[in-house]
Amino acid sequence: CRITATSPFKPCTSHTRSVCCFYNDRLLIAPNDTCIQDYIHLVDNGKVKEGDVIFEECMAGLAPESACLLMTDMSKTITEPQLYGHLMPNFFFKNKDFFRNFLMTTQFTTANGTVFPSITLTYKGEL
Repeated sequence: CRITATSPFKPCTSHTRSVCCFYNDRLLIAPNDTCIQDYIHLVDNGKVKEGDVIFEECMAGLAPESACLLMTDMSKTITEPQLYGHLMPNFFFKNKDFFRNFLMTTQFTTANGTVFPSITLTYKGEL
């Protein structure tokens, strides 16, 4: 599906021309068809992040079940405040030199009808 300004998925993305699809019981959202196709190709060929040391480090402290899991490379996210500013506190953008060396994992879990958010910053070093 295409995500438009009136789409119910619009709050999930800052791109009004994003695309989404369901794959293996998961909702995928990407800026274009190519990104989704490339990701599915990697999954189908067993070339996903599982086994990657940094990815495993990010996942280590998270709950095993989650309603939503988002992971971002802060060095890319903080360079575009016009796209991501509404998704993150301004504090991250004001201190971009510090946060550019982190991966941010955001997880939402539910228990007994209550939503529990968790934000984890994982140091990736200066790459």
